[in-house]
Amino acid sequence: MNHQEFNQSYPASQIEPGWHLLINEQWVAVGIVIETETPDGTHFITFVFDEDTKLPAVKLRKEAMVTAQPPDLPPTSSPVA
Repeated sequence: MNHQEFNQSYPASQIEPGWHLLINEQWVAVGIVIETETPDGTHFITFVFDEDTKLPAVKLRKEAMVTAQPPDLPPTSSPVA
């Protein structure tokens, strides 16, 4: 199976716990999603990963596009051919 078949970009606001994000050429499972708003009205989404990944949380603008996979699709082993 070609890894490009299921790799799609989604708005950060659409990602939920259980999805997988492509971070540093590795698929990581999202454990917690936190939405915040700054005083100027900018919305951010913070992704906290499952504790076994040992990656720091990632904070993105709500409308930022991220490479992700919904939970019903298993993550590919690697994006590098």
